[in-house]
Amino acid sequence: MKIFQDIHNKVKELNLIEQRRDFHQYPEPGWAEFRTASIIAGKLRDYGFQVKVGKSIMGESRLGVPSADFLNSQYQRAFLQGGNPDFMESMKGGYTAVAGILNCGEGPVIAMRFDIDALDIEETTDPAHLPNIYDYRSKNNGVMHSCGHDGHATIGLGVAKIISELKQHFKGTIKLIFQPAEEGVRGAKSIATSGFLDDVDYIYACHLWSQLPLGHIICGMDGEIATTKYDAKFIGKEAHAGIDPDNGNNALLAAATAALNLHTQPMSSKGLSRVNVGKLNAGSGRNIIAGSATLCLETRGSNSLIDEQLMENSLKIIKNAADMYNCGLKLIPMGSAKAVTSDNEIAEVVKTIAEKIDIYENIIFKDIENRGSEDFTCMMERVKNNGGKACFIGIGANVNDSGHHTTTFDFNENALAPALETFLFTTYLLSNKR
Repeated sequence: MKIFQDIHNKVKELNLIEQRRDFHQYPEPGWAEFRTASIIAGKLRDYGFQVKVGKSIMGESRLGVPSADFLNSQYQRAFLQGGNPDFMESMKGGYTAVAGILNCGEGPVIAMRFDIDALDIEETTDPAHLPNIYDYRSKNNGVMHSCGHDGHATIGLGVAKIISELKQHFKGTIKLIFQPAEEGVRGAKSIATSGFLDDVDYIYACHLWSQLPLGHIICGMDGEIATTKYDAKFIGKEAHAGIDPDNGNNALLAAATAALNLHTQPMSSKGLSRVNVGKLNAGSGRNIIAGSATLCLETRGSNSLIDEQLMENSLKIIKNAADMYNCGLKLIPMGSAKAVTSDNEIAEVVKTIAEKIDIYENIIFKDIENRGSEDFTCMMERVKNNGGKACFIGIGANVNDSGHHTTTFDFNENALAPALETFLFTTYLLSNKR
């Protein structure tokens, strides 16, 4: 089909690696992606898309938002590192979602999601690490693209550019969503609940997997598990540990009691279930009854019901522990994601497309392997509940033995072009389906 060859030729003309390496050098944590998001917004405008930024596509369901001081410092840094001032003002306060809309006439509404945030990880200085060899290591101390979102954002911009140049071949409305704060499963819910997705017929996203060999593709991943994350702040009363300990309310002991009992819960017999206290900070000194403590908790389940029940029980344990030590309690939701399945209709199209792309030697139709949690599932659930179809695609991009969320993470840049073609060919077929 000539359109496939035209798309292939245009993909070859793009310098995807240069764009990916630019994003990699300037990683930004969730809700602070001011440089990344504003550059994306500017390019979407240049490609002829209607651009929506910040609150225009986000509801109030933001989770795990950093402090105003932190966001302001990140904003200032982004400006100095080349953020686009035309759009940054609208992103103040951490409203860093961006969407591009292109009307191609009558037809379905097709949405694609590309996450853009980085992680609070210091990138390795190992001279054998490719970003060090080719001089694109992170310039932002303590922040790193350690999960491939720099590649996802690059793919999204490639989709935008080529669809805009071949607009006459596509039908319907194209919505490209560049999502902040995927890490910690914090960002998708604000977009899903805003109403922006409520007219969508098809939505899909991909993940470049460093632990999946180059040439592998999973047309529809079903292994993402539901998760809920909370911070529990125990509010006690300080007292001198030697003179009058009975005048204190020990927040540290309350939090420790909660942590131990959370891990004694029986796991579900109906599917995978997990609970983890990953962090506990408490107290101010050796000889002081701890007046405060913060416990960071997550639950996970192979379906949303298991996760919800596990978190419900966990919150009861936390509340009872606070009561035991006469402590106040503040529970802060920090993130959540659903467990949903990819629709076969889209996965079948992806499989058909993958068979036309030379690099894909191992095409897997469906996969239920546990690969953790992904907040794109919040968008998937919203679209499916409104009668649409949704799919999450896994693309092999192995380059070393390091896993995701590590100081040495990297992915094979040779996966970028076929991933881009996968999106473009799939969009062409779906847009012309009716």
